[in-house]
Amino acid sequence: MEKQRFRSLWSRCQTGAGAGVNADDVYEELQKHYSEPGRRYHTPKHIEHCLIQFDLAAREMEKADAVEIAVWFHDLIFVVNTNDNELQSARRFLELAGDSMDSEFKTRVYDLIMATAPPRLPKTNDEKFMLDIDLSSFGLPWNDMLRDSIAVRQESPQLSDAEFFPGQRAFLESLVSREHFYFTEFFRSRIEDKARSNIYRYLNNLREQGND
Repeated sequence: MEKQRFRSLWSRCQTGAGAGVNADDVYEELQKHYSEPGRRYHTPKHIEHCLIQFDLAAREMEKADAVEIAVWFHDLIFVVNTNDNELQSARRFLELAGDSMDSEFKTRVYDLIMATAPPRLPKTNDEKFMLDIDLSSFGLPWNDMLRDSIAVRQESPQLSDAEFFPGQRAFLESLVSREHFYFTEFFRSRIEDKARSNIYRYLNNLREQGND
């Protein structure tokens, strides 16, 4: 994760009159969390991938800086087998931003982070982009998507295959059952067909391996 990029973003968004944590310290906290030893998918590489997708779509967004900060923070807190990681990540953003960013901007970032918490659906165009960015790795070439799926499985070593895969299968089936996999035309036109193909292939592999 590029430190100078984050430093510029954080400083650019500090338009409030009060105090907040400086960019270098925030970056170090981000780096520390995303590099935690138990992580295999929710790592700096995931954020780097998301930032590449963000850069491609940024001009289509209403408040691109808010979306970018949400990308950096959306998986900051990651505790396996809990359902409030997004909430804790969003709250930590608010704590670090303090009064250095205006309230409307902070609320926007908070909502963008929370938009990535299933089964919530996006309410704004920027939230649609946020979700599509987070799910964009499904549209990678098959071997890359499979690598990511293996990494997700490795983040739950305490679960047996019989415990892990039913939930994973249900999540994936819920994605492909939607009328549109992606919420924005930008991502639909680029990678929707590939994402659906990858997931159907992965689900078929699970059935063949007896993990259905």
